[in-house]
Amino acid sequence: MNKKLMALAVAGAVAAPGLAVAQTSLTPQALVPAPRIAVAESGILTPNHVGRLRSAGVQAFLVGEAFMRAPDPGLALAGLFLID
Repeated sequence: MNKKLMALAVAGAVAAPGLAVAQTSLTPQALVPAPRIAVAESGILTPNHVGRLRSAGVQAFLVGEAFMRAPDPGLALAGLFLID
């Protein structure tokens, strides 16, 4: 688990230009045995986060906080995953 729920802080976050994602979500996907898929959870707030995780082989995302804080969760979903 990546999030410290009491503090709403992402554990093991790593910095990169313009983004921080949980290091545990960037674990090499070769370590995830088939037919399982990697699911990133916690700290996914921007399209850059999604792109970095996709580049690492993550195929599914559990997003909550970004949508809970958004005035229009559907619009936030479209923006996060760059859906037209």
